[in-house]
Amino acid sequence: MQLIEEISRVTRKALEPGMPDLDGKPNPTGTCLYASFLLQRSLEKFADCVVKVRGGGQGDGGLIGADGICHGHYWVEGRTFAGRSFVADITADQFGLKPVVVLPLREAKGELSTRRAGRR
Repeated sequence: MQLIEEISRVTRKALEPGMPDLDGKPNPTGTCLYASFLLQRSLEKFADCVVKVRGGGQGDGGLIGADGICHGHYWVEGRTFAGRSFVADITADQFGLKPVVVLPLREAKGELSTRRAGRR
């Protein structure tokens, strides 16, 4: 998982210059789908994983933010060739979470199940 976290952080950092500025910080609002596709390609190429973009609109796969509201959102879910399933999200901070979230899928389903609407 360390390599997946590192690639996720580097991919996020590479996207930040293209994000609008909000109070001196990068604002990822509206970038999640593009960011997820870039992260998917990066992880498949450099971490030897199979990765899919997941998510959707309100009520059908979005994310419930820190504000308690369901927002349309995208992230990636994958599996390493060693069999470890994971979730990686490099734009979760637009909803009050950390900028880069990487968790084993089982842990993510427990921790983020109240946040990932429609993905149980």
